Amino acid sequence: MSDFVLILTECGADIGFGHLTRCLSLADAFRNAGVDAEVWAAADVPLAQSLPQAVRPVDWYGLPDDLMAEAARAYGVLL
Repeated sequence: MSDFVLILTECGADIGFGHLTRCLSLADAFRNAGVDAEVWAAADVPLAQSLPQAVRPVDWYGLPDDLMAEAARAYGVLL
């Protein structure tokens, strides 16, 4: 286990920007407290190309093994 938190979210062209913004704020709060945070967003393809640099576009629904491996090494997972 390491000192990072994995934050999972989803967003699309019509919905989810408010939730994504809140997830980014949570990630900033963790970083300010000295805990690294990763934000993974399941986003539709056109939107995934325009996500902020702090967000990793990952179809975490379709990658259960990768997700479980990251979750196992994380201090915590927020969904």
